[in-house]
Amino acid sequence: MRLFPGADAWLEGGALTDGVQVMAGLTDRKRTLYDAELPLVTGLVAVGDAWAVTVPSVGRGLAMSLQHSLMLRDVLRQYGTGDPAGLVNAFGRATRDGFGQVYRQSTTYTRHRLAEMDAHAAGRPYRHPDWDRARALTLLAGRDPDSLRAERAGAHLLPGAGTELSAPALVEAVTRAVPEVEQRMPPGPSRSELLDALSA
Repeated sequence: MRLFPGADAWLEGGALTDGVQVMAGLTDRKRTLYDAELPLVTGLVAVGDAWAVTVPSVGRGLAMSLQHSLMLRDVLRQYGTGDPAGLVNAFGRATRDGFGQVYRQSTTYTRHRLAEMDAHAAGRPYRHPDWDRARALTLLAGRDPDSLRAERAGAHLLPGAGTELSAPALVEAVTRAVPEVEQRMPPGPSRSELLDALSA
């Protein structure tokens, strides 16, 4: 820990900051430097957060950046730097093919989570088959080490994660857990009940 500048405060057990720090206004966004196979700029590529930013709910930003860097390494080995336009196109295609689905999965998670929070604030459950399965996997990850490993492998884009997540035993366990998560609602009043209580 002492090798990281500023991190030694963690070892001392002292406060890292004064007051409440707010993290808000986070959005998913993606930037591409090519359009319809034509580069918008040449000799420049966007890697990691410069290419795409996702909200930290899933916690895969660092994994995406590291893997994206390795992807750039591979493209540079194959194409070199002699053709700046070709480099941008090749890296753009590799990014689209290698990370397009990952980005869509991350933004889908955000949309479902926001919809769930809005529904709960209104005092009603949020239902969507894909979201119910994701929540069931999260529930199982808190109970079973194998489920936790598979869930974390998927979240952090580890090699073989797809195989682990599609293992028949895990798929069956998730299916059995879906009815349990469908019955769950967060404790406490809805937003309207809370506002009524505050105005009384």
